[in-house]
Amino acid sequence: MIRLSKNRHTYIWFLFLFVVLCTIPLTGCWDKVEMDDRAFVIGMGVDKFEYEKYIEENKEEEETENIKNDRFRVTYTMPNLGMIAGKAGNEEPKFVKTSTDTTLFSTSAIMDARLNKEVYFGHTKIIVFGEDLVKDPHLFRQALDAMERDPQISRRVPLLVAQGQASHVLNTTPDVEPLMGIYIMKVLETAERTVARVIRKDLGEFLEELRVGGRGLLPRITTGKKDVKVGGAAVFKDYTMQGWLGEKEVRSVLFIQGNVKKTQVPVQYEDMYIPYTVTEVKSDLEFSYDGNRLSAKIKIKMEGDILEYELERKPELFKNSTLKKLSSILSAEIEKEVLQTMTKLQKEFKTDAIGMERELRKYQYDIWKQVKDDWDQVFEDMNVSVDVTANIRRIGVSR
Repeated sequence: MIRLSKNRHTYIWFLFLFVVLCTIPLTGCWDKVEMDDRAFVIGMGVDKFEYEKYIEENKEEEETENIKNDRFRVTYTMPNLGMIAGKAGNEEPKFVKTSTDTTLFSTSAIMDARLNKEVYFGHTKIIVFGEDLVKDPHLFRQALDAMERDPQISRRVPLLVAQGQASHVLNTTPDVEPLMGIYIMKVLETAERTVARVIRKDLGEFLEELRVGGRGLLPRITTGKKDVKVGGAAVFKDYTMQGWLGEKEVRSVLFIQGNVKKTQVPVQYEDMYIPYTVTEVKSDLEFSYDGNRLSAKIKIKMEGDILEYELERKPELFKNSTLKKLSSILSAEIEKEVLQTMTKLQKEFKTDAIGMERELRKYQYDIWKQVKDDWDQVFEDMNVSVDVTANIRRIGVSR
């Protein structure tokens, strides 16, 4: 009897295992969507919808009452997969579509109803916000919330702010790359790597900055006839754009943060300009507090090369006296630029958009506890000094 019970127990387990194994191939991909049935959004532009302006631009449209209460205007750029595969003849390599509605999520649902494909954001390379949208804190917060909740949108997708409308950016057709989202992503990566006049910011990183301090920067993008330019930055406080930083001011921010990979600083020496190519930057922030006023000392050390001079010019560039003089001029010029940028952030924008509070809390917690409750005013009144040391390591090849 005992032996029979054991055999029966084993039989039941084998039967259970057999049933489980049989169900595995039956599950399949119940929610699978074929690639040909998806519209892959490479770039997305989000603008504030203004009914009166829309009517002015689209006078021939008859049915416009149903969009009178819309708040978002979203532009999607999608690749023409048929042309890429060589099946679409002389068609355009991309599609640019626009949808409007009261919420960001519903604009994509409406777009689904207008296409023979399902809009898909899993391969989105860039998101561009229009200038009017980021100046409206309610709409901007709602747009960010929708993007954070959407499981298809990567937290690492880069964000940019258009100087004007985001739709104008995505409707530009570059000469060198027909797919606008991929083109902007590559321009952003190249600018970050070679000129240090742009701050790359991903969706997840920007959301974290706003949650922790309510302040941050996003790169600016402007359009030309056949290209775009990425440079400068939009300054944010409390989910509202406060204004723009120029390209040199962004470079100064990167110097303060020690995040420069490579950039060029032209320096005036006597009657000529000499390009100084920065190859390495280290920075340090030191804070002190006397009970009434916070002081910050920004120390920046950099190394770089001189790759252009003037043939047969006297004094020779390789002389130590000439190099020391150039280093001194460079240090003073960069100190001036950094101080001007700090003054703009403190007095004009009144916004710590570069994360100085975060550094204070991280490295000098005791001081931060004394000033944290009124940081905006403390930052505005903070005394700032800058010390820059610019070393010249190489002067190129010469006979």
